[in-house]
Amino acid sequence: PRTTSTITSSTTTTTTSSVSSSNDASTTTSSSSISSNNNNSKGSAITDALYAADIVPLLRRPLFLIIDSDSSHSFKNLTAVFGQALVVLMSPTLFIDGPKETKPTEGLNQGRGRLFTLFLTSPLSAFCAVVNISRMRSSQHADLSLSLDALLESIFKLLLTVSSVDGAYLSFVADDVLRMFIVRFIFAHAVLRTHKLTQLKGPLSLPLCRPDLP
Repeated sequence: PRTTSTITSSTTTTTTSSVSSSNDASTTTSSSSISSNNNNSKGSAITDALYAADIVPLLRRPLFLIIDSDSSHSFKNLTAVFGQALVVLMSPTLFIDGPKETKPTEGLNQGRGRLFTLFLTSPLSAFCAVVNISRMRSSQHADLSLSLDALLESIFKLLLTVSSVDGAYLSFVADDVLRMFIVRFIFAHAVLRTHKLTQLKGPLSLPLCRPDLP
């Protein structure tokens, strides 16, 4: 049995969490805010926020999390306390657009959804957004799509052959959708890591994953 959970956001504070279980065919959906413990200067808990500790009861089953939020990195210390497979893919908390620093919902991806989600759902569109390509001929788009498909397939094959890849990832690659998210996450990380402006600003501009990938 596999339990998967996807947490995404179209704003800086509001997220949608979906948890589904394959053995009982039930789905629970709720809306909340993702916050780190440092968000409240008075030290009191934000009762309508989603914390990493709230996820712990779900860790009794294999769990795959995608978190796209300005506070996504607050989930980086979530661990598989019950020994079940756990993968957490987290968005950058800062994205660089030109000479200024911007939040993930501003600048480059304004009006087009968050960049991290775009990489996971339409990686070619995300790549074009990063390199500032807004128009291309249909033949060029078709050629790029084929090249990207070949690249993603190569990433997947490499993922299977590298011995240092954590077994949690391998436990999810049999699922077509989750495999797609893992491979596209690796592509997104590679693109953003090699971007000049991202290199200048450091780890907040990069997506994170747990367990770490080599």
